[in-house]
Amino acid sequence: CGRAIDGARLWEKGAKVIGLEPSQVMIARAKEYLSENNARVALARGIGENLPFKPHSFDKVMSKGALDHFFSPSQTMEEIARVLKPGGEMVISIANFDSLGFRLGKKLYPITKFLAPSLAKERKPWELPPDHKYKFDYPFLSSLVKQHFEIKNTKGISLLFGLPLWGSFLSRLPHSISYALLKTLDKLARPFPSLADVILMKCTPIYKPN
Repeated sequence: CGRAIDGARLWEKGAKVIGLEPSQVMIARAKEYLSENNARVALARGIGENLPFKPHSFDKVMSKGALDHFFSPSQTMEEIARVLKPGGEMVISIANFDSLGFRLGKKLYPITKFLAPSLAKERKPWELPPDHKYKFDYPFLSSLVKQHFEIKNTKGISLLFGLPLWGSFLSRLPHSISYALLKTLDKLARPFPSLADVILMKCTPIYKPN
């Protein structure tokens, strides 16, 4: 849960929230944030591969931009299915490393490197960051989820992140225009999760009788 910022927002909307975090440092920061914002979110220390909760404990489990950091995403899926109530829902979002922006970025990189040589020294957006264990795309996430879940809804979020000099281009535009452009691209991304920058899935666990 990191600093529990999302947890606090969910609590403000009436949810009872438990944030899971492996780092004691981040739990301390989460406590500070929750105290400063008068938000009531319970915190637990643990990892996704071994959730410290009883079976069928939760109505929903949310994983936002975290699964590619885990040592075993498949084991995490099994654990999430275990702790969800029958008919419960998993909401998961993850960066798509096969997005349209990354694809275009790779193809245009020789040109942009010529125009902006400083880019050659930087890590490319489509390269796996050092703190990531896995590189996700739409087929990989779908196959992983389907082992224990039925996919109810899939959407794309954002479009063209990773395009060379994209941020520089947007920063030169008036704020109202750049915001309108990003909002339009976000709408276009919704029905095309395989091309979007972020994949959002809502799933329910598959019932497996004993």
